Amino acid sequence: MVAFNLLRISGPAVSQRYQEFSAHFSELPAKYGLEVRAAADVSPPEHSVLLGDLAGSAGFTKLVAVGFPSSRVFASAWSDEAIVRAFPLRKQMWADGFEHVWLRCDE
Repeated sequence: MVAFNLLRISGPAVSQRYQEFSAHFSELPAKYGLEVRAAADVSPPEHSVLLGDLAGSAGFTKLVAVGFPSSRVFASAWSDEAIVRAFPLRKQMWADGFEHVWLRCDE
């Protein structure tokens, strides 16, 4: 299964918070067999490939495709204790305009 991430990281403060949040993922690739297939920064975000309500007025700033061995592994990874402990770090990111959408893609 491939999960396509659409991220809006609005400004340096959110970028720093996202780096702190994503540091909790460092052990997940080995533990769950996931791999980043592709990643791209969208600059400027107004040129994002998505338009309309999903993209919002600011567009997405990062697009990432992550491969998982199966949808069950995806669910297990996102309920892993390391991620659960990191979720409170997202509160201020959301307040500052962070956006994260997962799109599931079958290979």
